[in-house]
Amino acid sequence: MRGECGNGHDAVVFEVTDTGIGMSQEQLSRLFQEFTQADASTSRRYGGTGLGLALTRRLSRLMGGDVTVVSEVGRGSTFTLRLPLEVKDSVPETSIAPPGALP
Repeated sequence: MRGECGNGHDAVVFEVTDTGIGMSQEQLSRLFQEFTQADASTSRRYGGTGLGLALTRRLSRLMGGDVTVVSEVGRGSTFTLRLPLEVKDSVPETSIAPPGALP
């Protein structure tokens, strides 16, 4: 965890790095999609629905932040969660509803 200051926006940053199998560009392109995992064999082996990263990104963006990833096959991945220290109250409630939800 570290703090950042820049462009008048203070933020807290969390980075998680592993030295695992890494991901290809194709896998990275699907990573933050709901009900999708980078590798189907991983979900069979370890379980999971593929919602964790999609929800994390959606919530962080609602707060004015983001989640990003850098990965290289055979070398591992680094996930970065960046959140503003001050969250604005101007998030409309309709932006919280999932796509396709009834009002």
